[in-house]
Amino acid sequence: MKHKHNNISDDLTRQKEEQYNKEFINSLKLNLDINQYEGLTSNNSLNDSTPYMTVWLGNIDRLIDLIPNNIELENYSLCDVGCGLGISTIYFQKKYNMKSFSGFDFNQDLIDKAKLILKDLELDENIEFEFKNANEKLLESKPYILFMFNPFGITTMQSFINNNIVTLKTNKSIILYANDLHINEIKNCDEIYRDDYFNLSVIVF
Repeated sequence: MKHKHNNISDDLTRQKEEQYNKEFINSLKLNLDINQYEGLTSNNSLNDSTPYMTVWLGNIDRLIDLIPNNIELENYSLCDVGCGLGISTIYFQKKYNMKSFSGFDFNQDLIDKAKLILKDLELDENIEFEFKNANEKLLESKPYILFMFNPFGITTMQSFINNNIVTLKTNKSIILYANDLHINEIKNCDEIYRDDYFNLSVIVF
């Protein structure tokens, strides 16, 4: 099953991004074939989650580059919203210096496998994953960088943001939003920095 990350039609771009993903994932030397989970959807009818995919990891670097220079990553905690198998979370942990690294997802099977991957890579003391519905997730009161690869529909996204808006604004948190289908629906933020070609947005509260 082939799911498009965005509307980019240039085959060379797509091949380059997918090769970068392959090289990083191969470098982890996982004991699990993660390709079998591509396109997996939650069997829970109470959510509007999208099929699981591993984000183009190069888009994480592009999002980081969009963050204003006066913002220091080491002051923030990374939370991967809809983390799936946690490959994107692991990428953040290996490449960027932040206070802590965590992720959550509403698919129990993916979270179980993500925890096994952490244990296998001996990263279970560095990264924390939990099974959680975004509609019910309440963030701690601290500065976050939240990563979202279009994990669910606009209804859940608005619920998640509205439930946490005080924390987001009080702590000047940031959302890194890849494949930003619903960017025009995001309200109550201070600034949005965007890459129009790759459909990426940095949302500063």
